[in-house]
Amino acid sequence: MSIYSTKKMIIYVVILIIGVGLVAAGTLGYLNSYVSGFGGGLAGVAVVRLVLGMKYRSNEEYAKQVDIVNNDERVIFIAGKAKSWAYYITVLTGALAGSILHAMGHHDYGMICFLFVCVLTVTYWIVYMICDKKY
Repeated sequence: MSIYSTKKMIIYVVILIIGVGLVAAGTLGYLNSYVSGFGGGLAGVAVVRLVLGMKYRSNEEYAKQVDIVNNDERVIFIAGKAKSWAYYITVLTGALAGSILHAMGHHDYGMICFLFVCVLTVTYWIVYMICDKKY
């Protein structure tokens, strides 16, 4: 499935509507500025994706370039390495933060960090098992 398929474009429109709704609710005072800012970020990403999607659909040369880049083995390899490193850094940072917080006496916050690391590890294991059977 292309990154700019009709299904994906509909999802981007829904994300745009949610983002605009969060910004509007924040502006009217129903939500705090943090959630309103998050909505602005969602709306911004959705607008960029929709504009790029329209360019992809209307410009064949651009579409070819995007397809080549998205299917390039080097790019896929580098993306896989980046995901792997990001996962390891996140797990190690969570474990380190949990240990430091626990040592400082903030046991509840330390436990949250440790639970986060556990959730990531279990999620990794489940995805690994699914991929192992699939491939």
